[in-house]
Amino acid sequence: MKLVQGFTPAWLETICAGIHMPPEAADRVLKTLPAVNQPAVIVLAGGLAQPDTALMAQQALRRQLDPDPDGWKMLTVMLCAACLAQQPMEQQGMGMDVYLATMGMFSRFVKEHSRQFGRCGFDRDWWTWRILCGRLVRLGALEYEQAEYQGPAFAGMVPGQPCLHLHIPSDADLSDQARRQSYARAWARWELPIVCESWLLAPALDKLLPADSRLRRFRAEFVPGPAEEDAEDVYQWLFQGEKRLDRLPQTTSLQRAAKAWLEEGKKIGIGWGRLRWPE
Repeated sequence: MKLVQGFTPAWLETICAGIHMPPEAADRVLKTLPAVNQPAVIVLAGGLAQPDTALMAQQALRRQLDPDPDGWKMLTVMLCAACLAQQPMEQQGMGMDVYLATMGMFSRFVKEHSRQFGRCGFDRDWWTWRILCGRLVRLGALEYEQAEYQGPAFAGMVPGQPCLHLHIPSDADLSDQARRQSYARAWARWELPIVCESWLLAPALDKLLPADSRLRRFRAEFVPGPAEEDAEDVYQWLFQGEKRLDRLPQTTSLQRAAKAWLEEGKKIGIGWGRLRWPE
């Protein structure tokens, strides 16, 4: 499929249905299409499909599409550019299930925006260029990003080493079976070390999680690396972007335990880990 074929209502309707885009958002991108269906935008959007130009294309599109306060222009362009991601995935032996699961990141981010800000929108183009160029794919419960390692040296990992960065979607099934099936798929495809940087690997969680929980078992699957206590990722991913202690959600037992911990003046931060796979 050529990129210009992505800048059509038919394609947008197809991709929005395939990734279960919320109806309000699907309607907004269709209405936004005429404003972005321009030669200059289409040329820039083509750069999103190549790993060596995707980041530059995303940054250039931000400038070209400004103003775009709720991100509808960028979301529309990126969904149009998603038409180019199908063929490379197929050539790598990935089926439509992997393609749609990966592109489902757009719908997930729109829903997260609604939960955090109380209105529909899109503000994650700084991240989603990775899936349009094939750098990041979702295999089952988890996402894997092919990259050169740039984190701290630990457990045999050194900067510049080819690796997979494991990312944990907010809707991930972290049951033991789902995790292991995902690890197996990633290892069978790439046979690269898998590393993760996440608040879920922060050492502080040893004090907050029940003795027998799936998150504790998830953590045990990694060789622990350095931690960054001052990182504030927990507010975004556990508390949906809220930072005021008196407003932190307390729906789950982990939210309640983390809130009490933070109210004592303690920090959670993030931790690094290298997956013990294959064992």
